[in-house]
Amino acid sequence: MSLSYFQTPAARNVGRATITNINSGATITDVAAAVTEVVSATQRLIIDFTGRSQIRMSGFITQAGNAGSKFHMQYALLSAPTVWADLNPKASGLDLTVTSSTVVQLSSWADIPAAARTAVMTRLVSVDGDAAADPTYRGIEIHFR
Repeated sequence: MSLSYFQTPAARNVGRATITNINSGATITDVAAAVTEVVSATQRLIIDFTGRSQIRMSGFITQAGNAGSKFHMQYALLSAPTVWADLNPKASGLDLTVTSSTVVQLSSWADIPAAARTAVMTRLVSVDGDAAADPTYRGIEIHFR
């Protein structure tokens, strides 16, 4: 029997995209206060949020950054792939804080912006660092429904 057998119908409608999956962990050196792309442009994903209304993030932080630092998702419309907007407004509770070590985090659900409810390019960014701390992370995923 698969795990999906035990899920409610609503849970089976949750989509998932792996943003990063690094078994040994990856370190972000000197996380800046400004928005900074975490992985290279080759790690960006196109995700179709058509018919979806909410999103959340999950991740495994293995080494903490400074107080207040976090991971954040951004999106760009495919018609304007260099114009980035926040997929999860900072006040939504969707960010993953990078302030605790060896912890799996799951954010709360937040609304997907209306403009992003289509096929969009996504990227993972860090924000609110101190340009000194070097957090380490493993897998980071987004879930959408």
